[in-house]
Amino acid sequence: MKKYSEILLIAIIAALMCCCLAFFVSCSAGDESPDTGGTNVQEKNIDEADIVKLMSNGRLYCMQSDRMTITQTDENGGLTLLANIVLDRNIPLEMYVNGDKLIAICGLSDYFSEQGSTYYYKGSYSRCAVKIFDLSVLDEAEVTVFNEGAENESGESEGEVLSELPLLYSSVVSSDYLTSRLYLDRSDICLVFTDDGSVDSVYYTENSERKSIEYSFDVSSYQSNVSSSQSLTIFMKISLTKDELVADTVAYNGAALYTVYASDYGMYPIFTTYTYYESEGCGGYYQYIQNTIIIKMNPENLMPKRKLILEDAKLYSRYAMKDYGDYIYVAAHGSGGSTIYALDENLQEVSKISGIAQGESIRAVRYEQTETQRLCYLVTYRQVDPLFKINITDPMSMNIAGELKINGYSAYLHVVGTDRLVGIGYNGTATAANSDVKVTLFDTSSGDPIEINSLIIPLVYYCEVIENPKALMINLENGIIGFSALRYDRINSCYKQGFYLFALNNDEIVDLAYISNFDNGQAGSSAYNYSAFRKYINRAMYADGYLYTVADGLIRSYSLETLKNGEITIVNELSFIDNQANEGGGSGGNNFNE
Repeated sequence: MKKYSEILLIAIIAALMCCCLAFFVSCSAGDESPDTGGTNVQEKNIDEADIVKLMSNGRLYCMQSDRMTITQTDENGGLTLLANIVLDRNIPLEMYVNGDKLIAICGLSDYFSEQGSTYYYKGSYSRCAVKIFDLSVLDEAEVTVFNEGAENESGESEGEVLSELPLLYSSVVSSDYLTSRLYLDRSDICLVFTDDGSVDSVYYTENSERKSIEYSFDVSSYQSNVSSSQSLTIFMKISLTKDELVADTVAYNGAALYTVYASDYGMYPIFTTYTYYESEGCGGYYQYIQNTIIIKMNPENLMPKRKLILEDAKLYSRYAMKDYGDYIYVAAHGSGGSTIYALDENLQEVSKISGIAQGESIRAVRYEQTETQRLCYLVTYRQVDPLFKINITDPMSMNIAGELKINGYSAYLHVVGTDRLVGIGYNGTATAANSDVKVTLFDTSSGDPIEINSLIIPLVYYCEVIENPKALMINLENGIIGFSALRYDRINSCYKQGFYLFALNNDEIVDLAYISNFDNGQAGSSAYNYSAFRKYINRAMYADGYLYTVADGLIRSYSLETLKNGEITIVNELSFIDNQANEGGGSGGNNFNE
């Protein structure tokens, strides 16, 4: 039974890793957006946790499998290592940079591998820790930091790379089968834990002082005839502005946390329950339908303000919700097809449009607001990909304004300009999707969306952006987007891993460059190559004319101008790989269709 729980936990962790976001409340200074560190966020004013942040001051923060690094970039694509903090028995999960504070979430594992396989054990931890570090030391005039091994003209060292940062606050939540997600606003952070073990076993340690947690709100009481659950979700709120850092905790019991949506107007934990019933007829058996419970949380005390129960309804992700302040929209699918709900600020249903694409499930949702209208783009899928354009401007008269059916489906949608939409998902035939990743540019100006053009990356083994939009690098000012992928090359019988960069304009999306940390992009004959994964590019960030690719053990910079000219030349690099197994370092070509 315990082994089954561990397998289930790993699946839960994998799903929730794609759902973490920050709660960023707009300040009274106006509509100035926060510095999101280059992360592709769902809401303009809501920061999200990630493993890489390139801040506006040029500092690049990275969480690798065994350390955290801070690197200073410059106007010439230079990379100067400021801090190299090796973590002992900590598994880095996600982070925020908020002013002069670095907020890191780590898993604490009793089964931590000291060798290069640590990446594959990120799900194996039983305790979660939040650590807040003081970054002001990096700004102190008397502190000199530089690239490791740098010397002055006389051959003497001028300083040292920081190996640790002042720790302002630490808290550890300990329980069986624990996962964590982090949420942040300008003054507080809210750390979310879910526990699938015994409710009574949960406690946390705040600055070495042990404190117990008792659940204070029963989610399942919102609905009768649902399955009971031992799931416990703990919200931890920590002030980042008070002199004394103290955490407040509230726990919700009785339903499984699915995801959390946050907007300028509220924070919405979303829970899942199931209603079981016995089928009719001879040899009847039990069936179930999935229900969704949406809570509008009070950010002051973390307790519920409002609730909504959607029976026979499933939200595919937090992107299915959109809060405009006056109305809140929710897209869900159930046995009767997909439904768009229009709610007021109290989560009371105003209207809905239902019965969309019966027998198909939602794969992607994106909302868009222009000067004259509000639109919801909805992708459903069974065998082909219907892209629906739904006018939600007037909640009382929502209607389907257009529809396009193409093979495969888009798993993520991004508005990239007036009447333009990019979809990233899987290609397919008239009967099924396949493993080819498809990037499509749509024209949404007329009634029915039109596919302008698309690019195919064949035989993709893993592409994080399909499940995690934060893995998308997008810079509309320069007309570039990109993401990393691991694919199989049939011609050379090997796996290739690298970053795909595309140029985007109003008329088409084109292949711009393929960047890899391996010679010819060849990562090896196995997707589980332990000696190679530290070179797998997992993020890329753009700033001041340069593209920075980040792997677990290697950071490199490239000039965007040379990339646009077809040249893939490394400007600078930092390596954290001690054992240079599987030497490489070259750049692959631009041909996807090998």
